[in-house]
Parts: sequence; structure tokens; C-alpha cells
Amino acid sequence: VRVPKDAYDRLKRNAKDPVAVEGVGDDAFIAAPGLHMMANGYYVMIALGDPADAKNVELLKKAGALAAEELAR
Repeated sequence: VRVPKDAYDRLKRNAKDPVAVEGVGDDAFIAAPGLHMMANGYYVMIALGDPADAKNVELLKKAGALAAEELAR
């Protein structure tokens, strides 16, 4: 049986140069195509243009924080 955490962990292991993101969900990283996050048992992926662009990274972090807030409700 596959669960969201299994998919997340597999993607994190196999991502090329994942960048850890602190304070967003339970665990999060940025790698193609965007933000990958575990929050309250859900795996969430948010894509936004080039994930290496500093402006996009900040937008991804904000979007991830909002998504995690909603999932906590």
C-alpha cells in the first residue's frame, strides 16, 4: 500500500539537488517543478515557473505556508 509519505520520500531521495525549506508544513523541499511538502499527512506539490529563481522561491514558500495552514483546519 502506497501512502503520500512514501511518494514524498521517494521523490525527495531522487530529486536532483533538492533545497530544504524550513518552517513550511511538516517537511518541505524545492526541486523541479516546484515546492514539495508534507503537511498533516498530505503530500502537496506547488509548481511556479523556474524553482531556481529567488522570487519564485519566496512565492513558493508563501503558497506552501498558506496550504499548510488550510490543511491544519
